[in-house]
Amino acid sequence: MTWRQITRYPFAGAVRLELTSERPARFSLRLRVPAWSENFSLQLNGETLASVSRADGFAIIDREWRNGDVVEVDFPLPVRMHRRTHLNIQESRAPDGTPVAQEVMHLDYVAFTRGPLVYASGLIDGYKTEETIREPEVAQVRVAVDAANGIPRLEVPVAGRAPLNLEPYY
Repeated sequence: MTWRQITRYPFAGAVRLELTSERPARFSLRLRVPAWSENFSLQLNGETLASVSRADGFAIIDREWRNGDVVEVDFPLPVRMHRRTHLNIQESRAPDGTPVAQEVMHLDYVAFTRGPLVYASGLIDGYKTEETIREPEVAQVRVAVDAANGIPRLEVPVAGRAPLNLEPYY
């Protein structure tokens, strides 16, 4: 029995599994469903599987498998923006003994992911550290596929400048 996997994952969300088997066999096929995947679709021999057993992060298909069976799973890869703040509060006491808390550092960060991949810029991209980039709306971020290698990059719009290009960080 042999499974053949056809996919461009993690750059595309479609995964196709083709079975070659000399004789039928009954077993459970467990497909890992990543935690970031909210709405995946699953097909068996071209038919959508509406209800699939799930346990411990896996979709489970229990059946008698035959030569030529095809399982197709599609994980949508939406662009997501993640916000974090690096905050440092210095705590001390005033001369009279009352506690004092003073914010000495406050940096806001944003990260972009698409499916399992985190995207990053190669360099500061010509920005000075004192320049501010306004946070874009996620809907404005464009996925552009590089024609030379087929790897998607993200184009983040920036007012008054060319888009900030982000590439998979791996």
